[in-house]
Amino acid sequence: MLEAVRLVQEEDFCIKAAAAFTNEVKKNIVPRTTLNDWLLSAAPNVVPQLGRPTEIPVETERALVKCLKMCAEYQYPMRKSDLQALVQSYVLSNSIKTRWPDGKPGKDWCRMFQRRWRGEVKVKRATNIKRSKAQVSPTIVRQFFERIRPRLEGLPPENIINLDETNIQDDPGKEQAFFGGGTKYFEKIRNSSKVAFTVVFSATASGQLLSPYTIFKSPTGALYLSWCEGGPPGAVYSATPSGWMTMERFNDCFDKASVAEKKYR
Repeated sequence: MLEAVRLVQEEDFCIKAAAAFTNEVKKNIVPRTTLNDWLLSAAPNVVPQLGRPTEIPVETERALVKCLKMCAEYQYPMRKSDLQALVQSYVLSNSIKTRWPDGKPGKDWCRMFQRRWRGEVKVKRATNIKRSKAQVSPTIVRQFFERIRPRLEGLPPENIINLDETNIQDDPGKEQAFFGGGTKYFEKIRNSSKVAFTVVFSATASGQLLSPYTIFKSPTGALYLSWCEGGPPGAVYSATPSGWMTMERFNDCFDKASVAEKKYR
């Protein structure tokens, strides 16, 4: 396979000729489709020059890719519609003649753009996070543990409780956007959401799990019995006008969760 790749890249063989030469002379079976995949993976950033020329120059597309990756790094990824609007603005401001109505590229161009630069960017559904959460850094986390460590000395493990709450929404509102090829987490800062409720999970340092605590959203703060049906054994339920955690519910979480945990045992 490596010999066939060398023939194409260094000896100017076409894929068909390189595969045939390797199969007959080197006695090494190399399918043409596999050789084509190897060449694409070896140079994923090379924009193919076959077929109709692109509507905008390759260097301009490369600058667009750099812009898409930079926006994703700042956690404000661009959607396909944003990319279309950006290209339209560039085309109109530079009086570039294209086949697009009003200078705006369509869905087909976006699909081919994504295919041409698949080694650089990819389209994924972004996870919405608030600005306050996005500003938390590893340095802030380390400083927190350095300050709290002296206060934990001498406490029994069962009295040290780690609590985490998660917000569950009925409509996450995730949208597809462009991210860099090596991106691991696909996140987008967005402070708006629809109806949601909170679920609190707690565990002691001794490895004992407390009962889950669910906070529903209720305009009057009333909790309906139908909301408590079908939950896990020992689960505790509550309600607030916003569906968020409050200081009162924070204290109530430990009191009721500990009682429910004893009943469950």
